[in-house]
Amino acid sequence: GLAGLAARVLTQPPGTGAPESGAGPARALGLTQARGEVLVFSLASCTAAPDLRERLAAAFADNTLAGLAGTMRPAPQEGRLAALAGLELAWQEAGQDLPNPACLALRRRLALEAGGLDPAWATGGGDLWELWQRLDRAGLRLEHDPGCQVLVPQPATWGALLARARRRGQEIFLRRRLGASLVAGPDHAAGQAALFLASLGIFAALWGPAPERAWSLAAICLCLLYPLNRGFINFVAQKEPPAVGTALLYCLLRPAAWTLGLLAGALRRLGGAGGGPDTING
Repeated sequence: GLAGLAARVLTQPPGTGAPESGAGPARALGLTQARGEVLVFSLASCTAAPDLRERLAAAFADNTLAGLAGTMRPAPQEGRLAALAGLELAWQEAGQDLPNPACLALRRRLALEAGGLDPAWATGGGDLWELWQRLDRAGLRLEHDPGCQVLVPQPATWGALLARARRRGQEIFLRRRLGASLVAGPDHAAGQAALFLASLGIFAALWGPAPERAWSLAAICLCLLYPLNRGFINFVAQKEPPAVGTALLYCLLRPAAWTLGLLAGALRRLGGAGGGPDTING
C-alpha cells in the first residue's frame, strides 16, 4: 500500500511500442482485477520520487477525491543533450492540459463506475485521458499536484531526442481526436509543425520555376520557428546557458520530428490501428 493506503501500482511493461502489444489492454485488465482502493499508473522507465507514496496517501485520505494527476521530473544524469531534454520536459509539463499517464492516480471504484478503461487503446495515454474526461464531466473531484512526481531518464543522443519529439507529434494528433487543445503546452507544437509543412510546400511548388525563391522562402518559413520558440530558448538560457546553441539547432529539427509523428498518427488512424503514441513525454 501507499503509506497505509491500499493501492496497486500498474507499470507499462517494456517493449510496448508495437500497437498490437501495448499497455492499454494491460491497464484495463489491471483496473478490473486489482483489489486496491487507489490505482497509480506510470511507465516502465519511471521511478517514484521519494515522497510520492506519502503525498498520494495524504491526498486520498479525503474520500471525495476521485483522481490526482502528478508530473514527470528528469532523472539526474550527465550530458548536454540529456540536460536539454530535461529542460524541454520541464517546459512542456508547465502547460499540460491533460493528466500525464506516467503519474496518475485514480480511485478504482469511481473509475469503474465511469466506464473504466478501453482496452482498444494499444499504447499511449488516450485511455486514461478519456477516463479522466468522463470523471470530470460527472462532476467528480480531480486535482493536479505538481509535487507528486516520478523520475524518468532523458534521451542523451540526437536520435533518441528526435524520436521523443516524433512521439510527441503522435500525442498532438491523439489530443485532437479527444477534442483537447491542439497547442498542448507552451511550445506551440502544432503551429511549428504547420510552419515546417508550409516550408516544404513552398519549396516543392517553386523548385521547378524559381529554385532561388524556393530556397529563400522556405528558409524564411523556418526562421519563423524561432519566435515561437523564444520562451523555450529563454528558459534554457536561464537554466543551462551552455546548452543555448544546442537548443537553437534542436528548435530547427524538432518540428520535422513532430510533423512525422502527426503524419504517423493520421496514417495509423486511416489504417484502422488503435491507440496513440508509444509513450508520452518519456
